[in-house]
Amino acid sequence: MYIFRQAKDAMFHFENYPKILKTKLSKVILYALFFIIILNIISISIPFLANKAKIKSFENFIETYVPDFKIENNKIIFDKYKKENTPLNITFIFEPEDKNLSISKEDKENSQLQIFKFTPSYMMTYPQNISVKIDDIINIFNIKQKSDLINLKPFIYFCNAISMFVLLFLFIYKNIIYLILTCLLVSILASFYGLITNFKNIFILSIYVSTAPFLLSKIFSFLSIHMPTIIYIGILIAYLNFAFKIIKLDISNTKRL
Repeated sequence: MYIFRQAKDAMFHFENYPKILKTKLSKVILYALFFIIILNIISISIPFLANKAKIKSFENFIETYVPDFKIENNKIIFDKYKKENTPLNITFIFEPEDKNLSISKEDKENSQLQIFKFTPSYMMTYPQNISVKIDDIINIFNIKQKSDLINLKPFIYFCNAISMFVLLFLFIYKNIIYLILTCLLVSILASFYGLITNFKNIFILSIYVSTAPFLLSKIFSFLSIHMPTIIYIGILIAYLNFAFKIIKLDISNTKRL
C-alpha cells in the first residue's frame, strides 16, 4: 500500500527524501490524514474494546461497581460516599448527600475518561457536562432497585461514545499544534543548513519527519506510557538533520550535472 511504502521511506530511507519532496500535495495530505485520524481512532478504540471484553455482562458490571441503594421520594439514597474506577474507562462517584451538585476538580483527580456522578437528586456526567434530575431517570428508565440500572445501558454507552469523540478531537487538535510547531522547526533548521525552502516543501518535510515520533508515541500510548515531549522533539531534530544532509547533497550533485 502506498501509505506504508511512504512511511517506510520516511523512517528508514533518508536517501529518498529528495524524491519525497516531489510528492503531490494531495498525496501528502492523504498520508497525514491517515495517521492523524485513523491511527488516533485505533489508539482510542483498542483500550476501550479490550476493557469491554473484561466485562462478562453489563449486569455483572452493575453488580460489581454500583453500591446498593434505595429509592425514597424519587431520590436515590446511598449509604456512604464511594468512587469506583471501572474497566470501561468509566468512573462512578456516589454522593450520599446533595451538597456538591457539580463534578469538581477533586472529582476529576485520578478519574477515568468518562465520569458519572450520582447524588440523591441529580446525575452529572463529564466531559459532556450533562446534569439530569434523578426523578426523571427513575421515571423514564423505571428504576426501582439496583437490578433496574440495566435500563441505563444504552445511555451509558452513548455517553462513552461521545467522550471518545471528544478525546479524538483533542488528539487531532494536539497533532495539528505539533505539526505547526514542526513546520516552524523545519523552517529554522533549513535556514541553519543554508537551504531555501518554500512553504510546500516545509509542509511536506514536516509531515514525513513526524512519522517516526508519531508512531512511537502511539506505541507508547498502547502500552499506557506517556512519551515525553523532549523525546518527540529529539527524534524530530535527528530526522531533520539526516534529511537536510541528504537534500543538500542532492542539490550539490544536481548543480555539478
